[in-house]
Amino acid sequence: MISLLLVKQIVSKFSLSSSGAKNQWHSSILTTDNGTVAKSNNSYRQAVGIFSHHRDVKVALEELREVGFPLNKINLIARNYQKHDWNYGLEICDRPDFNLFKLPTFLIPVLQSYFNKGKYLAIVSGTQADIKMAGSILARRPKHAKVWHI
Repeated sequence: MISLLLVKQIVSKFSLSSSGAKNQWHSSILTTDNGTVAKSNNSYRQAVGIFSHHRDVKVALEELREVGFPLNKINLIARNYQKHDWNYGLEICDRPDFNLFKLPTFLIPVLQSYFNKGKYLAIVSGTQADIKMAGSILARRPKHAKVWHI
């Protein structure tokens, strides 16, 4: 889940209210009381999993594959990804253009910072049900991963 500190930093940076269980952030961005971020458009959702180590993202990807999640809905962004055996048939890149993922513009510098620090980013796209399932799997290791629902 997105850390409360990061939520407060984003709220502060954009002069957004942080009171109440659900607040309007931007025209279509909402935050909930547990710190997740959700986009209000029900037809297309995304979750971003940020992992510190390749083993953690590999476990999450394996779990997604085991439950039958369509791997063509996952993009992995990683530095030096060639040195690891992924074997998932995923879209993997090491030079991210976050604008291609239709992410909220205020999150792009945050994600770029994580990438620059060598983190592994898994961007999952799909319906609300897809993202709920994938997000819960990506978030199973709270000490090793952050998951943002967008």
